Amino acid sequence: MTWPMVALGEIFDIARGGSPRPINKFLTEDANGLNWVMISDATASGKVIQSTKKKIKLEGLKKTREVFPGDFILSNSMSFGRPYIMGIEGCIHDGWLLLRPDPDRVNQDYFYHLLGSQEVYTRFASRAAGATVKNLNSQIVREVEIPLPPLAEQKRIAGILDQADALRRLRHRAVERLNTLGQAIFHEMFGDLNSSIIKASLGDVINVRSSLADPKLPENASLPHVGPEHIDSGSGAISWMRVRSCREDGVTSGKYIFEAGDVIYSKIRPYLNKVAISDRVGMCSADMYSLVPMDDKITRDYLHFVLGGDHYLRHAERTSGRANIPKVNRKQLLSYEIPLPTIMMQEEFSRLIGLLSKPRLAASRHLTETETLFASLQQRAFRGEL
Repeated sequence: MTWPMVALGEIFDIARGGSPRPINKFLTEDANGLNWVMISDATASGKVIQSTKKKIKLEGLKKTREVFPGDFILSNSMSFGRPYIMGIEGCIHDGWLLLRPDPDRVNQDYFYHLLGSQEVYTRFASRAAGATVKNLNSQIVREVEIPLPPLAEQKRIAGILDQADALRRLRHRAVERLNTLGQAIFHEMFGDLNSSIIKASLGDVINVRSSLADPKLPENASLPHVGPEHIDSGSGAISWMRVRSCREDGVTSGKYIFEAGDVIYSKIRPYLNKVAISDRVGMCSADMYSLVPMDDKITRDYLHFVLGGDHYLRHAERTSGRANIPKVNRKQLLSYEIPLPTIMMQEEFSRLIGLLSKPRLAASRHLTETETLFASLQQRAFRGEL
């Protein structure tokens, strides 16, 4: 079935958000304040944003962008292009793009799936500018063309994809529950990290890979190019299906190679809690650190859980500043004082975590299979083959 191709700008009013500055002067505890939509509100919501942690004063409205229930918003950097639907009124900063749909041509659920598909993500990624942080702008999004079926067909397809998406979310929750169990074991063994365990600066127990490699070399061009957008918040799962090679991403500037077993950590927006142990060789985006544990001092499992824990997250939020895109620099990372149990205790923790490896591997495999099935359904749906 052939559907007309239309530019997103033909069926959405598209505009960038805005930030009153300095934002601290506009934040308020007043219940009548305007909902202030942050990235963390979106990642916690899944699909529809129903609440925000912060509000801004009414006088900030003239310096920002107001959004309403039914509007789509897209992050324009980091995990760019991921769609969320507004369930409440609010305001968005300049890290967001607003897409206000034409209700006569756009089914909300269909376009939630379409805008979040790998096909549209690839189109965004190929157009996104910025060597350090890839960015979308309103013009890029306006120009991306998509197939537009009739509304009734959009609704039918959305019903099929909703069912597949529900299964995918169940798989995600299974992985998250196993990760929560790992955190429980960590807290049982080491408490809240405020105990009398001997402490050391993180810089005394890890190395940061700091030798740049040329991504254009044949041996590097085919390596996966991993950025924060590929790491699941909290669980540390890497969405390898969404990872493209350095060649595919058009990477030209020097990047850091990471090895299997390295802990890779996002220095951008630390509150998103994006830290993972890689199982393969790849190249980090400029937004990532590749951390190598000193084997006689710290295990990768212990380091992974420390960096993903609440204690470190509070430290990172305090030190990274309140800019629109806060960042943990190397000095702030390496100066963090880490409680350091004996290597025997850490290895026992790794052993216990290892007991979860079989069910975690099975859950991850099921999730990967479900993700593959869902991506296939999306491709067929948007080609008119469902």
